[in-house]
Amino acid sequence: MIEKQDFKKLFPQAKEGVYEAIVKSQEKYNLPDINYFLSNAAHESGSFTVFIENLNYSATRLLQVFPKYFSGVSLSLYANKPEKIANRVYANRIGNGNEASGDGWKFRGRGAIQITGRANYQMIGVLMGLDLTNKPELLEQLNYAVESAFVWWRKNALGKYNTLAESRKIVNGGTNGLTEVTGYFNKLNNCNQILMA
Repeated sequence: MIEKQDFKKLFPQAKEGVYEAIVKSQEKYNLPDINYFLSNAAHESGSFTVFIENLNYSATRLLQVFPKYFSGVSLSLYANKPEKIANRVYANRIGNGNEASGDGWKFRGRGAIQITGRANYQMIGVLMGLDLTNKPELLEQLNYAVESAFVWWRKNALGKYNTLAESRKIVNGGTNGLTEVTGYFNKLNNCNQILMA
């Protein structure tokens, strides 16, 4: 596990207390290769600074990020309207209802790994003993934000036997962010090599 001073050097803007929350969860869940996890979580959480998904996209950005959902749609109805964007993008999948249900916004990405969708909130809630279906905002609290990511990682059997590209596909459905994740991974491994020298 990376030392606190090295963690602060790698993630200088990380929220106060996040390192301690990571150590606590690692002691509890003992992930086989913590660096795979930390690399992905760092990317998903903006270097451990943000634990709720930002869906405030301009019309141009909507077509770049979510072309599947916004091609041929009047973008002015959605641009810079995070709640409407979430409800469209996450409708009728991951256990969510349709666009009008509001599930997309209610169960948008939260936590260090950005848990998304009613089905995932329900599953993680059961495993953590929390009612995340009725209180999804609990995953914005630092300890739950971090622990939920560990629980999700273990549930999806991620770890040292996966490549970074494979872990990205499981975390977000593609290889988006792989370059940044690889950079974090290399830096974390370098810190560990220094410790073992």
